[in-house]
Amino acid sequence: WEKLKRVIDGTVADNAFIYKSLRGVVVLDTHYTLFEGEKLKLILSLAPALEIDGALDRKWYGKKSFNSYSNPDALLAILPDLVKPGLVKADGQRGKKELGFLCLFTDGEGNYWTKCSRRFHTSLNESLASVETLIDELADHVDAEKKRLVNQCYRRLSDYLG
Repeated sequence: WEKLKRVIDGTVADNAFIYKSLRGVVVLDTHYTLFEGEKLKLILSLAPALEIDGALDRKWYGKKSFNSYSNPDALLAILPDLVKPGLVKADGQRGKKELGFLCLFTDGEGNYWTKCSRRFHTSLNESLASVETLIDELADHVDAEKKRLVNQCYRRLSDYLG
């Protein structure tokens, strides 16, 4: 990560077309991997916006559940962290320290839960779909400021689509 930050801060990011067919992995703190096997062009375009530096210290939600009707504030509080990197549970793989992306899921009936997805696009697509559903659910029973927060999150996630 330290080396990649220098590349991103320099002029190499402007010439990302050179790396079109290359794939990479970001290694953080010599042990933690992120973006494993993703195209280098994608890594270079997303890394500055995802706050990778805070990944090991980021508050993580695990598999936490929320309800948009009974407690929308708790759900709205996690929106700024969607698709940002954080630790993935090892799932029985001792010694493997992998980072993933916070993802929001819904059943479409007001119930939401978070999970860490190893793939950025999975996290982005699931989170976007869940935030779309949340926009519809909150339409009638929350104030304008809360709607603004949800819309702001949706725009941020949509921007990652390029």
